Amino acid sequence: MNLKTLSKLTLVLLFGITLFFGFQLKDLKQYYNFEDFFPKDHPDTEFFLDYRDKFGSDNDFALIGVRNQKGIFKQEFLTKIDSLSKDLSKIENVTAVLGPTNLKLLRKFDLYPKPVEFPVLHWKDSSKYAADSLKIALSEGFESRFFSLENQSVLIYINHVPKVIDTTSIQISRDINRVVSGHNFEEVHLGGRVVGQTVYIDLIKNETVIFIGTSFLFIILFLFFTYRSFTGVVLPLIIVGLSVTWTLGFMSFLGKTLDIVSTVLPSIIMVIGMSDVIHLTTHYRNMLSKMTKKEALSHSIKRVGLATLLTSLTTLVGFLTLLTSSVKPIIELGIFAAVGLMIALFLTYTCYVALLYLIPVRKEEINIQKNEIWKNNMLKINLFVKEKRNKILWFSLVLALVCAGLTSKLEINNYLLEDLRESHPQKVAYRFFEDNFGGARPFEVAVWAKSGASILDSNTIIEIQKAENFLKQGYPVDIQLSPITIFSETNRIINGGKLEELKIPTEERAFNKLLKTIKRNASKKEMTKLFSSNKDTSRISGTIGDWGRKSILERNEKFYDYVAENIDTNLVQFRITGSGHLLDLNTEKVSTNVIEGLVLAIALIGLIVGLLFRSFKMTLISIVPNVVPLLITSAIMAIFGIDLKISTAIIFVISFGIAVDDSIHFLTRFRLEMKQGRTVDEAMKNTFTDTGKSIVITTLIILSGFISLCASTFLSTFYIGFLISITLIAALICDLILLPALLYWANPKTKD
Repeated sequence: MNLKTLSKLTLVLLFGITLFFGFQLKDLKQYYNFEDFFPKDHPDTEFFLDYRDKFGSDNDFALIGVRNQKGIFKQEFLTKIDSLSKDLSKIENVTAVLGPTNLKLLRKFDLYPKPVEFPVLHWKDSSKYAADSLKIALSEGFESRFFSLENQSVLIYINHVPKVIDTTSIQISRDINRVVSGHNFEEVHLGGRVVGQTVYIDLIKNETVIFIGTSFLFIILFLFFTYRSFTGVVLPLIIVGLSVTWTLGFMSFLGKTLDIVSTVLPSIIMVIGMSDVIHLTTHYRNMLSKMTKKEALSHSIKRVGLATLLTSLTTLVGFLTLLTSSVKPIIELGIFAAVGLMIALFLTYTCYVALLYLIPVRKEEINIQKNEIWKNNMLKINLFVKEKRNKILWFSLVLALVCAGLTSKLEINNYLLEDLRESHPQKVAYRFFEDNFGGARPFEVAVWAKSGASILDSNTIIEIQKAENFLKQGYPVDIQLSPITIFSETNRIINGGKLEELKIPTEERAFNKLLKTIKRNASKKEMTKLFSSNKDTSRISGTIGDWGRKSILERNEKFYDYVAENIDTNLVQFRITGSGHLLDLNTEKVSTNVIEGLVLAIALIGLIVGLLFRSFKMTLISIVPNVVPLLITSAIMAIFGIDLKISTAIIFVISFGIAVDDSIHFLTRFRLEMKQGRTVDEAMKNTFTDTGKSIVITTLIILSGFISLCASTFLSTFYIGFLISITLIAALICDLILLPALLYWANPKTKD
């Protein structure tokens, strides 16, 4: 079988595979579940899952905040609020709706056996607004949580069915938005897990399309200005397009989805796939002026193939070190980026080579004059490095030390909505809830009695009340459910609903009477939500502001210090838990895992280079120019106050895996030239004029893919694009300046 027939059969086979994976794309879904970011196999995660089985989830709610500049005690406004509350209660999977117009206070009268309901707000009778507003302002009971202090905003609290799956979650959120938009309020804010999850999924859908389109556009522009030919523009695009299609199709075939982390996957695949194509294309076009097309292809595959295989292996190592993470989305990003890398390599040396062989060579592809321009510029850089190599090495050392010092100031921090910009409506909504209603971030403390005691014992309740008072005042937490709330509200009920009775009696007889009332009248649902079956465990549940991991951990430490100094821990113990707490823990764990993965990647890549070159000195030379850019990037993060978190931690592994490719291409070509008996000067000149050009072109094209991420609404995606771009620019400079300076230093026999 001749090469022409083999090339055609190869393309037919690849076309069939492309149809299969392309067909799978129709089932590819976008998904976001923040529980995927819980740390795996962590004792706090196991504790929370057990806690959730006992008491239910801490985020099965949605919040609606409505502002009225003219004040909330207006009958027209309250009529609309009541109508909204009734419409919300009709939504499927909504179990309860509490708002200003349906809040009820219970009062118990001596001559009547059952508690009587009274409205908190007589919203239909405007003559009672003044008295009602004064009572609400003075109250510290549950009703006060639904009215802002400045009397311009109200809160509607929605409970929905627990543990909703993504489709149900989205539907609940869509229905809430539909109902709210039909009432035409002046200012409305929505919060809660189902709302946030839907916002993220919608953004993922939009941004995936935008990233793919923008990356393609930038790549087209760079290819056009670099090659100005059909094979130089269209063929590389075919390869990266197929690489993305195959990878995403493979994900869909396995039932995987795109999430907030994997939205960057198409851009990553495009740029890493383009790197192999560019190195092969550049060498192929250089050879066309010296030999036939068949000879040029054969020579290029032999000359570039080993370096490409080696760089693919090192990049693969970089991506696979993400598997050290404890977070499912990051693990899957590492896996499918590695899959995409191997697909791109396979298509480069099958589909691309076949297309190059079958398509006739055009005159514009043999541009000797343009090659001379590249050659002259590369030789100028080489001459500069040769003359200034000692100064370059000393400057690089000082720069690395300064950047290392700045890197030490990096802090680990994260926010619940850190992925959204400050101007995003969802971020604005969370700030609104923080300013007016104690926040929208769930807060949970598990409480349990020691030595088989009951959580309902008077001494235990006294200790819990101390802790709760600290949480309210010293944290602060807007507490909505706890043993103290049910005791104090019940005491208020049996004493005629008086505000001054919103407390727990200290006298033993009165306390026992109150306890009997709670056991007799509290609903099974209410008791199950607050107490374990044997009454030895309970919860303190509320909301806080999205203050950031650093601030929250400091508050947690103060709470634990208070408990240790002021609470009888022989009676009762406390443990902060909840979904938000797990995300805070995971930020530190992921950052640590990624740094460990980066060290592992450096070690493995160093081992690979060491085995290839059989030289420890060459191993160090290959590592140094790729560590310095990482130090520069981390120093920039420290200068601009960019915290180390999940999104910014993974950029170091991705950047290192991609950036080291150019160093290996440079080293491989230099080693090959030296093996052919050339002097250091000759080897360096040939390496600069051929591989140097490829390094510049591939870096620019890779940059074009990552720069497109800077347009993202997600701050995490923006940081990935921005910081990786900085790293790659620094890596290019190091590969063209620092790396050859190190090679000159390691091979001193040069002509000065």
